[in-house]
Amino acid sequence: MPKKFKLFGICVILLSIGLSFVLADLLSSLITIGNFAFLTTQTTKSNSYTIYAISLEKAISLIQAKDKVNDVMQKNGAGFIYSIDNVYYVLASGYENKSDAEKVVEHLSESGISSEIIEIKVDKIEIDMNLTTDEKSTMSEAINLFKNTYKTLYDISISLDTSVKTKTECKLLINDLKSNILKTQSNFDTQFNSKLNSKLLNIKLEINELITIIQALINNADNELFSAYIKSAYLEAVKLNQNLANDINST
Repeated sequence: MPKKFKLFGICVILLSIGLSFVLADLLSSLITIGNFAFLTTQTTKSNSYTIYAISLEKAISLIQAKDKVNDVMQKNGAGFIYSIDNVYYVLASGYENKSDAEKVVEHLSESGISSEIIEIKVDKIEIDMNLTTDEKSTMSEAINLFKNTYKTLYDISISLDTSVKTKTECKLLINDLKSNILKTQSNFDTQFNSKLNSKLLNIKLEINELITIIQALINNADNELFSAYIKSAYLEAVKLNQNLANDINST
């Protein structure tokens, strides 16, 4: 066989082998894209923050603190009990900005009411999981739900206390808030009920507790102390957030 034909045959063989490797690599890439293109290993997180709460009463036992709750609520305060180092503080309200809390303390002092600022620190939450785009979005909504609930209820509380909105309007806003929380809960359950680990279970349970708190607030909508109940609910949301961060970070 002439040399030129032998050379041509060798080139064809080499080209065929090269094409087979290219096709195999392409097929592998297509399979990978089909299965994993929408997965991300990025950390889903919520940022840390601090709430500056106003305490009107404090006690060395829970029983004593409970005795002071009604007095605080009668002053339009939350009456929420928060403990630090075995001291129980009966909180009236809470603010994202320390300067706002300081202004409240100053105003209360001018009115002859003693108070102090209690810092409620909420640590960041980080969840490291392989998640699809939809799962990551749902996870982010879930772990940021508590602070967002605080902010929504805080705004409603201010609107009610300053008569910007009527009680009826505030009731409607709280019902809307509940609907949004239920939507987040439903999305979370759909995405993660089949793969619950300890961290996901903690998130699920705290969301359930948040819904209970909002429903209790709705049940008290006709109470004359409605404004105080709103403040108590937003402080409870912050406390749930604090508990969730502590539980997740300890596992």
